[in-house]
Amino acid sequence: MSARNSDLETRFVSGHRGDRPRPLWFWNGDLSAGGVTLGIDKIVDAGYSGFGIVPAYGMSEPFMSDAFLDYYAHAVDEAAARDLKVCLYDEFWFPSGSAGGAVARQAPDMLGKRLDMHEIVIAGPTRYSKPLPAGRLMSAVAMNRDSKERLDLRSNIKDGWLRWDVPSGWWQVMFFTCVVDGAKGLIDYLDAAAVQSFISLTYARYYERLAPHFGSTIDVGFYDEPTFHWIEGGRAWTPEYNTLFLDQTGEDPTLLYPALWYDIGEDTAAARNALLGMRADLFAAAFVKQLNDWCNAHNILLTGHVDQEEIANPVGLCGDLMKVFRHQDIPAFDQIFAYGRARPIAKVVSSAAANLGRPRVVCECYGATEGLDTLELYREAIDLYGR
Repeated sequence: MSARNSDLETRFVSGHRGDRPRPLWFWNGDLSAGGVTLGIDKIVDAGYSGFGIVPAYGMSEPFMSDAFLDYYAHAVDEAAARDLKVCLYDEFWFPSGSAGGAVARQAPDMLGKRLDMHEIVIAGPTRYSKPLPAGRLMSAVAMNRDSKERLDLRSNIKDGWLRWDVPSGWWQVMFFTCVVDGAKGLIDYLDAAAVQSFISLTYARYYERLAPHFGSTIDVGFYDEPTFHWIEGGRAWTPEYNTLFLDQTGEDPTLLYPALWYDIGEDTAAARNALLGMRADLFAAAFVKQLNDWCNAHNILLTGHVDQEEIANPVGLCGDLMKVFRHQDIPAFDQIFAYGRARPIAKVVSSAAANLGRPRVVCECYGATEGLDTLELYREAIDLYGR
């Protein structure tokens, strides 16, 4: 069945028990006690050892409503009675981070933020005045167009205005502000408090209802496809970035910001590495580590994967996989759409597992591979196993 016509989707999670793998994809369009039981019976008959439930479009009950949790609890009870394992998929569909729209409704201040740049070129000497643009000011810099000299203009700001005596030459004046973007209702992945809001709206709600099953029937949590690219221009940022950068490095990032847009001379590569490297650190620590810590505190492991991890340099999309997996129990990636699509990233994931002492890895595959025949699917499986 297609996602549009189904209520629940069960998904492969990790490993297998004996010769009984967990299901890759299994659709069950009947969201009722009888329908859930029938779906699980089919899983058992097919020889699988467990399943994960992915809430999808078309459900008859709202995500995280009492009725939804009733059906979810029934599924977990049925799994326990059959000695099956259940994956705790953490979102309504994907990407993880919106809590099915609850973040936007209940915690709008926790929505994703972006970095904007406002600029003007001025010929000096002259006197320049301008009100600050909207948003949290992250940096105000003037850069000489010829020499690349950069000046911190913050001391020239008072009462929401920049007033500056411009020296001789051509100067590019840039304001960098952090503003709410809120794309797809996703949280600010770089903000620890925002991630805690997401946890309280999803993981914690499941635990309140299903606590006796954690660490037994429910053995792993799964996050799915968080990424920066939904934010306009991929410019995901967070208001406390400068403070966190200073705390971690001992340096003020103010004069580095222009490098995200322009060549600032010989410091360009180092500045970009410092700024985007810090963003990768924040994503790994605020999002992945907090999920992993919560799972471990509730007797389950964490797996899951970011979006577009197969890109050769994913820094602009999802940070640094090695930094992510430093905090994740089971490194993972997905391989979908076409044979070999994720081939470049398999080595990174397996190397992360080897370097960090992780005994298992996960590959999510076959979920979106329409048009591949049985032989091609077999070829994909053997190739992934080898890698």
